[in-house]
Parts: sequence; C-alpha cells; structure tokens
Amino acid sequence: MLKSKLGALAIGVAAAIGSVQAHAVPVGLELALMADVSGSLGATDFNLQRDGYVAAFENAAIQNAIAALPGGIAVTLVYRSDGQAQSVGWTHITDAASANAFATAIAGAPRPSSGGTGMTAALTFTAALFDDNGFEGARG
Repeated sequence: MLKSKLGALAIGVAAAIGSVQAHAVPVGLELALMADVSGSLGATDFNLQRDGYVAAFENAAIQNAIAALPGGIAVTLVYRSDGQAQSVGWTHITDAASANAFATAIAGAPRPSSGGTGMTAALTFTAALFDDNGFEGARG
C-alpha cells in the first residue's frame, strides 16, 4: 500500500514538474550576466562594468540581434561577491523597448555590500537561477 502511494506521489510530482516546464516561455537564449562587487573592486571599476551592460542593451545592433532571435532572450543580472544577489530578475527581451527597460533596471540596481570574490559560490548560485525561471531557451 505504501509503495503504491509513493508511486502515485512520484507520478503526481513528475506531472506537476512537466506541467510547469510545459508552460515556460520559449526564447532563443537564457542569459545570466554577472558583475563583480567584491571589496577589491572600486567604484570606478564597478561603474565601468554596470555602464558597459547598460550601453550594450541600449545598443541598436544588439537590440536588433535580440529581436532577430525567435522568442528573443531571457536575461538576469547577478551581482557577485561572498554573498550573491539577483539584482535584476529574469526579464524577457524581444525588442528595443524591452532592451532599454532592462538597461534602465541595471542602471538603477544598487550595488550590494562587498566582500571577497566568491566565484565558486557565484557560479553555483547563478546556475540554480536557470531552474524554473519561466523560460526555456533554445540555447542556455
């Protein structure tokens, strides 16, 4: 009896997971941007990173490349140090307007407190953000 209940539970969980993934928005690419905010990075260098991302998403050639991808892209920004922060959540970009809105969100995201570099923790944290993010990329 217990085995049949556990089996039914496993099938129900699998169906629920499949259902969530089935409703994911298809995009050409899922992209996680990472920026160093560790203590070794001064304000000038931090601003250079942040402003580079802003300029990239405001760039017409990049906006056109994103618009040319079936479904556009899904992108997030992670500030990394000893403690990680998803500073701008997953955003669906399909055109110039949504790219510019994402650039504005990056520009407005505050720099979290700094610490050590924490690269391994940052990669682990960021990799997990792709699970159940609501998007399914043709590439990721």
